[in-house]
Amino acid sequence: MKKAVSFLVVLLLVIMLIPSANSFNSSAPQIFSSSLEQKQPLSSTPNVLYDRTAVVAYADKFWDIYNPSYNNYSDSGGDCANFVSQCMIAGGLSLWQGYNGNGAGVDSKGAMPFCDYLHQNLVNYQSATWDYIEWSGTAPSWLSPGDVIIYGDASNETSPDYWRHAVVVVEGYGNNAKISGHTTNRYHVAWNYAFPSPFHRTNFYRLPNGTISEYTQFKVTASALNVRVGPGVQSPYDTPIGQIKLDQQYIAYEYVVNATGKKWWHFWFDNRSAWCSADYTATINENIKFKVDTANLNVRTGPGTGYQIVSNIFSGQTFTAFELLTNGTLDWYHFWCQGRNDTWCCANYTTPITDNMPRSIAGWIPYWSWNSGISTFTNNIELFDEISPFWYKANADGSLNSYSGAGNQTFVKLAHDNDVKVLPLISNEYNKTLVNQILSNLSIMNNHISNIVNLVVANNYDGIDIDYEGLYASDKNNFTLFISNLAEELHSKNKLLTICVQAKWSDSITWDGPGAMDYENLSKHADKLRIMAYDEHWSTSEPGPIASYSWTENIVKYAITKSSKDKIVLGVPFYGRDWWQTGSDTWDSDAYTYTGISGLMTSEGATREWNETAKVPQFTYYDHLGDGKDHYVYYEDNQSLSYKLDLVVKYDLGGICAWSLGNEDQNNFDIMRSKLAVGKSFIFYLSQGWNLITLPLETSYTAEALALNITNCTHIGCWNNSLQKFIIHEKGTGTDNFNLQPGIGYHVYVSTKSKINITGTALKTLSVDLYKGWNSIGWRNFTNIDAESLAQNITNCTAIAYWDSTLGRFIIHPAGAEVSNFAVERGSGYFVYVEEEGY
Repeated sequence: MKKAVSFLVVLLLVIMLIPSANSFNSSAPQIFSSSLEQKQPLSSTPNVLYDRTAVVAYADKFWDIYNPSYNNYSDSGGDCANFVSQCMIAGGLSLWQGYNGNGAGVDSKGAMPFCDYLHQNLVNYQSATWDYIEWSGTAPSWLSPGDVIIYGDASNETSPDYWRHAVVVVEGYGNNAKISGHTTNRYHVAWNYAFPSPFHRTNFYRLPNGTISEYTQFKVTASALNVRVGPGVQSPYDTPIGQIKLDQQYIAYEYVVNATGKKWWHFWFDNRSAWCSADYTATINENIKFKVDTANLNVRTGPGTGYQIVSNIFSGQTFTAFELLTNGTLDWYHFWCQGRNDTWCCANYTTPITDNMPRSIAGWIPYWSWNSGISTFTNNIELFDEISPFWYKANADGSLNSYSGAGNQTFVKLAHDNDVKVLPLISNEYNKTLVNQILSNLSIMNNHISNIVNLVVANNYDGIDIDYEGLYASDKNNFTLFISNLAEELHSKNKLLTICVQAKWSDSITWDGPGAMDYENLSKHADKLRIMAYDEHWSTSEPGPIASYSWTENIVKYAITKSSKDKIVLGVPFYGRDWWQTGSDTWDSDAYTYTGISGLMTSEGATREWNETAKVPQFTYYDHLGDGKDHYVYYEDNQSLSYKLDLVVKYDLGGICAWSLGNEDQNNFDIMRSKLAVGKSFIFYLSQGWNLITLPLETSYTAEALALNITNCTHIGCWNNSLQKFIIHEKGTGTDNFNLQPGIGYHVYVSTKSKINITGTALKTLSVDLYKGWNSIGWRNFTNIDAESLAQNITNCTAIAYWDSTLGRFIIHPAGAEVSNFAVERGSGYFVYVEEEGY
């Protein structure tokens, strides 16, 4: 008992440091308020990309006209500085810090009205390299498109006339540079057209290119949110330049915490950069994010060149689209711009924004071809993040039947030992009536959910894969309700739910099967939608591709308008079919594995042909020895798979799932390794308030990066084992932004229920140094153990504690005692008390 008294006293001190959910306030947990920095000035060195192509495109668009979004100073001494600063803003910069020595600066539209103001801004706030010549000389060799020139009178150094006329470089380099400008409108004229007469001095400004470290997508949560020229509501940006509306989405490429401690997003409003308060937004990862990759792109009121042009966007600017349509040979994005919902641009002149994160690779293994499937899985096990054995069948009363080999714990252990999650498949064997009986009776539905959850927990599965196909379209809402309730129960136990959904490419598809699949609402509850993008041509259809490229792309285009892309998993086929005609307009076919297809081609003396339109292989043969008919064979190999993986990358999908392992061209796996960034994924569901978690993958996160990855997260904390104290990072500040390490427990505060969804690579070995006293650790293993077993495996350990997020307090298990012997689970963090240092 003496040992127990010593660690309990220390633990009470630890508990005093952790606030309950009730003690949390909107700015920071009170206990940590003294260590939180509330203000963070923007660095004087721009950290955003300066897109010189956009600068030139803007100058070419407006060199002889005035942009109505800005003020016009042509009748107030000249519009030259105003025009140049507009070009800089189009390139991605913000001039909101620009003040000269007398306190003047940007105007109400965020531009610079006068040349001396512009000079001060370039030198003091944009960190421009500055050089000049007087009376004679040549331009510096570094002068490039996007750079700025200000002419002046060398005899008036002490007055504003020292900087009298501003222009922007739009063509050429060094002494061959050409400029454009306002006041007397100029278009691509030599830089020295006004030097040495009438101006005797020329100032050259080289702007840094900068970088974009990350994009943050946000959604407006207020009915209307003012858009401003700088991050605040005080002068000179107290007059809004526009509004963005509820649920509209934009992409921030920078944020700052201003002098009042408020966070502001820097984003593209239309053809200019602008700011809005982050307080009335939520960070998300939904829909299509794209970047303009042409100099000047028209914004129209509809998806076609016949619609009215209402604006222009320029190179490097980024936006969010919520619809993608094909009109003739062109694709069109329906996107949010200028606070409008009716704006479109041609997607052919954009590129998707991707995060280059690893993607999930999964596969199904049918019980009827278990041996070949398990062989494929074992030989390529490092590729996989999830595996779904075809093990269970639903019954009309809500119970479950097992197929041959179901629950094989040797297989589960093999997968877990290699950081592969096991999500067995439950089938309805294409029986729509069976599922209707489950869905139409709430008692049976609840019984079905309980049976599934109990099955997952009892067998240490990581979740379940629901494969209910061919459903009545009229069961759409009840099926969504079933998935919603099942997800809630599984997520409460930190288990995953994936759904096999039949392919669709339009809301107009309302027939049985795909008509029952409400992608948008299903994706709100399930962890992943596995889209079965195959059987474009099926067993009794006319011959054709299993999954042509254009058909698959149309499915993807539709899906990404209904679900966040990280939840979309593209189901890819590993098989083929051999069709023959049975009547004037009827057909039949046999399914083949890739090995079977190769054997058939050899035995029939056929030659592989490549269908460039469908991007699949095919061949034909005449069956002399059999039915005496012409046969038409379409199948999938590594070349056709390669094109499908290109779609995964192009549209930034969450990954792929293969139907089915054992059927494949063996070269498929080399294509996967070369096309996809292979990794593992981790999803953990968080309760409102404080949670104690760990990252069971090899990944690279700072506290701020993790906080940004979690919806409604405000703080990330860690216990410093060596210093024996807490460190807390508040999202949106630069204070205590520590690096996260595997094997350590971290405290996460969320204002509502939320989840973590990260990707990384498997941890092979891991050790954590333990210091005398309390230590924070994380459990990365798939195998669950209890607190007593963990304590017995740690030298000199006298107690294990975990944070109960529901109760808002620690639960303690004294080593050797029978009380509070809780389960130790993957992804959770724990506190370990040791009396001597070790590991």
